[in-house]
Amino acid sequence: MPAHTVGAWLTGSERVGDEKVTYDVFIGNSQRIQGGILDMNNAGNTHGSTIVGGNLGLLLSGALDGLKIGVDAFQTRIEDQDQSPSYFTRVKSFGAYAAYDTDNWEDIAEFHVFNNEDLTGHTGAHRSEAGFVQIGYRAGRYTPYARYERGAFQQSDRFFAAQTSGSSYYRDALGLRFDVDLVSALKLELAQTHLTDRLIGSYDEALVQYAIRF
Repeated sequence: MPAHTVGAWLTGSERVGDEKVTYDVFIGNSQRIQGGILDMNNAGNTHGSTIVGGNLGLLLSGALDGLKIGVDAFQTRIEDQDQSPSYFTRVKSFGAYAAYDTDNWEDIAEFHVFNNEDLTGHTGAHRSEAGFVQIGYRAGRYTPYARYERGAFQQSDRFFAAQTSGSSYYRDALGLRFDVDLVSALKLELAQTHLTDRLIGSYDEALVQYAIRF
């Protein structure tokens, strides 16, 4: 998934009765695969490819106050620069998400489908899926949470096969976030990851992160 995009972004919201509809539309530099990593092409795009997409959300009220549901999509053309000549893939992603954010609960879930097409004419079209569910409970400045992730990526799809992190997996995680102040947090997490196709195996991790919001 693109972590960020250099380009233009239109965002806004409209009231519909007691609910609020939110929307985002964006266009920007497409990404590329280089060194087995999905690079954001921040400095510019040598082949003129763009990424276009957006999302539509609904903030609910009443008994469901704090719940937001929505859908999102994007399309782009990705160049695999680790190959000579380069391979190109048209990446199409469609997703749905939900977030429940209250004084006590911080729950989020996403599910995405990828319908990718090999533009070099070798392997055709491919469908892959990915998603996660995370449930957190706020207890003052502490938020313990649990998360389950799953990615089922077709290895015949060059877009995923070319990436170091493009293998299928599922992961369980338990963590604790401590809000240091209004703009920073410290997070501790224990996770177990199971790899299910390119490599078969599992590994455990203990992770520490200090994050600053700006």
